[in-house]
Amino acid sequence: MALSQLADDERKEFPLAALVLRKSFNIDDALCGAHTIEGAQSLCQELLSLLKRGGFNAHKWCSNDPIILQEIPKHLWGTTFDVEDALNTEIVKTLGVVWNAPLDWLSFRIQPLEEPIQTVTRKKVLSEIAKFFDPLGLGGPVVTSAKLIFREIGLLNLGWDDPIPDVLTARWREFRSQLPKLNDLEIPRWILSDGPNLVELHGFSDASDQAYGACLYTRLIHPNGTVTMKLICSRSRILPKKTGKLKPITTPRAELLAALLLSREVAKIINSVSIKFDRVTLWSDSQIVLCWIRKSTSDLQLYVANRVIEIQKLTREYQWQYISSFDNPADIISRGEMPQNLIHRYIWWNGPTQLNQDTVRVIQPPPLQDEYLPEMRTCLALIVPL
Repeated sequence: MALSQLADDERKEFPLAALVLRKSFNIDDALCGAHTIEGAQSLCQELLSLLKRGGFNAHKWCSNDPIILQEIPKHLWGTTFDVEDALNTEIVKTLGVVWNAPLDWLSFRIQPLEEPIQTVTRKKVLSEIAKFFDPLGLGGPVVTSAKLIFREIGLLNLGWDDPIPDVLTARWREFRSQLPKLNDLEIPRWILSDGPNLVELHGFSDASDQAYGACLYTRLIHPNGTVTMKLICSRSRILPKKTGKLKPITTPRAELLAALLLSREVAKIINSVSIKFDRVTLWSDSQIVLCWIRKSTSDLQLYVANRVIEIQKLTREYQWQYISSFDNPADIISRGEMPQNLIHRYIWWNGPTQLNQDTVRVIQPPPLQDEYLPEMRTCLALIVPL
């Protein structure tokens, strides 16, 4: 509240810094930048002045270029950070993510277990999961796998200190032993590049019978015709198990929840970054969901209509298109992935092959399976690619 009030009070004198206070602070950490070194230097000075006006002393400054920090006293630099490090080994944690500032990539720092867990309990599993902090969802499929294991444990109605069955113990130990392999990742922080002709935002959604998720990428088309895609973030949710009178969520409705999750993430990203996207395209491998989104909500059942209304409101300016499950990177987050396998999943880090080309190939959706035809009763037209 104090930072927001300070931004409101001083926004006329410090417009850039006020915007940072409004949009780029998480608790007491800020992550922001500029397109040029001169712009970044000016922003640093403006932030210092604005924060000092409110009685806040900014410290632990970090940058991917030493020139930017020339006007910042060295004692205010991050304590584990040295832009003059010749070996580029210094890292700093920002918002829970490891950042190698000189090389400008993000990664994880997960400590291996010092000794094998003799007795695996529900409490120990939850404790280890909580230590894996990934606010951007860069390792989203790994988080899904951990959540699914923990859900299986929860369904057994065990006490927090009761040992879990041997089968789940083996699954958890294998998962936990692989987790430190994520430390080998070097994920580019900068989701843009120098001088692209077009900057597009592409989002993908998918659901399995256990979870659903969404992931977003920038797609950069360069003057020489090459295309680059970069992962921005992801989110996932676990579907409830059928217990007692609780009916399971059907696959089409789970896919609808995934599309809603994607819509919310797209709105959040566009509101958070100062990037003007030339095009925003959202992808789903569910023909039924694509049909629902294009329908008048008065023709839909209440459960579907309520969610479609929000999707249409959030994404009315964007395109929804069909993508096959094979080419959908969100398929990975909806099913989960072991850490060792995720490192080598090209589609997760770089997006679908069909979008890594200057010309996007349109995919004709397959015929609907008979089991989903009841869900299509309110859809009066066949789905065709946009």
